[in-house]
Amino acid sequence: MFNRKRKIEIKNRLISLVSLLLLALLLLDMRIYYVQKKYSTKETGNFKGNHKQYENISDLNYSLLDIKGESIFQYETKYKVVIDSMAFRLNNLNQNLENIMAFNYIMQSEDKNFSFDNVVKSGGKLYYDVSQESFDKINSLKNIKGIYTYKAQEKKKDDNWKIENMVTSTKGFALVENKDKKVETKEVDKSEKSLEMVINKELENNKDPKIIFERDHEGLYGEGQYDIPEDNLNVKLTLDNKFQKIVRDVLAKEDYKTFKNAGAVLIDSDSGEVLALAQKDESAPNVVLGSGSINGYEAGSIFKILTLEAAMEEKGISLSDKLRCDGLVCKKEKIHGIISIKEAFEVSCNDVFSKLGAQIGTRGLLDFAKEQGVFSLALGLDEKTGMETKGDVPENVSITNLSIGQSMQTSLIQMAGIISTVVNEGEYVEPYILKDFENQKGEIKKEFKELRKNVISKKTAEDLKSVMNSTVLEGTANITKIEGVEIGAKTGTAEALGGELHGWFLGYFKHEGKYYTLGVMVPNIKNVYEDRKPGGGNTAGPIFRDIVLELTKNK
Repeated sequence: MFNRKRKIEIKNRLISLVSLLLLALLLLDMRIYYVQKKYSTKETGNFKGNHKQYENISDLNYSLLDIKGESIFQYETKYKVVIDSMAFRLNNLNQNLENIMAFNYIMQSEDKNFSFDNVVKSGGKLYYDVSQESFDKINSLKNIKGIYTYKAQEKKKDDNWKIENMVTSTKGFALVENKDKKVETKEVDKSEKSLEMVINKELENNKDPKIIFERDHEGLYGEGQYDIPEDNLNVKLTLDNKFQKIVRDVLAKEDYKTFKNAGAVLIDSDSGEVLALAQKDESAPNVVLGSGSINGYEAGSIFKILTLEAAMEEKGISLSDKLRCDGLVCKKEKIHGIISIKEAFEVSCNDVFSKLGAQIGTRGLLDFAKEQGVFSLALGLDEKTGMETKGDVPENVSITNLSIGQSMQTSLIQMAGIISTVVNEGEYVEPYILKDFENQKGEIKKEFKELRKNVISKKTAEDLKSVMNSTVLEGTANITKIEGVEIGAKTGTAEALGGELHGWFLGYFKHEGKYYTLGVMVPNIKNVYEDRKPGGGNTAGPIFRDIVLELTKNK
């Protein structure tokens, strides 16, 4: 008796469920019939002829390439569904119910507010971003009128102060005077002669890459046809994606978590090609270029490379010559007594180098530095909006301060440039980052070359190269001593206004027969350690070492 009642109860529930499903289908059928009736071609006018739709498939009309021709920008694929409401009204429920219902179900899984009623009421085109899974499912549906799908590439949004974003942006911020004569920060176009605008000018005739869909007289869209203009130019930089990743990975290491920021630049010493340029916090102004700073950063003792070169070239000083350190500039606990020039460089003696500077003179030392790109824009980025700094030297700077890199400002990219002179037998090679413009076939349409000039003798260059190497082997830069790798370097700890400190480490290394320049700068290091005094050797130095280790072990 109980089982019979139970069976009747289950049967009644099934009947109710089936009835509800039938009612839902009936309502959907009535709704679609209503939509078709209301928005049929009889109601909306005749629908004749073929029609084309053009869609952009990328938010950029050029590619930014590294030196090996690989894309520098990272992209994400967007899966697009487009509904042409006029054509969509032509769908016949009786002929294609299953596909139309499936399409409705898929779209509602992506957008809970999706409805056919809203589609046909729109009177235009509706765009939807969907998942790849839904995209593939929709593409498997047949004969639905008024829809088409395509993939679009969108550049991933990332930090504005990455070098690749800096060189391709035409806008920046500058202090300008408003109509009330008050100074305010305002977005402005970059200077016409800046590297960024040179790139922009070359690309001005590029056209957007598109996909074209053609609609037939029944409202069905065919497969899209791609239209990539062959005359579009791409931009090739000197950067190497592999080296960029290595440098960025080192800067992001847990070992350097106490550094708010740190920058590094890697240059092919012979060609001047900037192979990597990055910083730890790329949401902050670029410290390698001195971006956003007033005039750059005090260079500290790395400037002694130039002081020594000038003394050897202009005054005939040799590494074996000796001078006395009385502690007038060096701290009293570091009085070195009578030491050779070689020893003074290795221990970074301020007294000896201030005496060398006095022999050269302020004007002579400044002119010598400028011959190697110091106090000028290295890469040519926009100075007006603070993308790159020239640096600065006060008119009344003392030769004592100048000769040891104090009371003046420069940038890491400028100072890195001077290393080329040391390893190229006295020939200065200016760093550069824009390699060429190429068409879609990879054919070079415009190429850029490095600036080269002889500035010191081969003998002076060899002596500097030797003393920088001995500074690594037995001097203040010995933290970067690596078995089997030829390295030469100079440390720097610069004191800025207000007592803040900046750590520098600048040098060269040889790998597989080639010389590379590497510069590292860690700004504002005064309070980064609790257990030891910070300086260029123990802040920028370990980063230099780790980058060289990674580069020389990676093929």
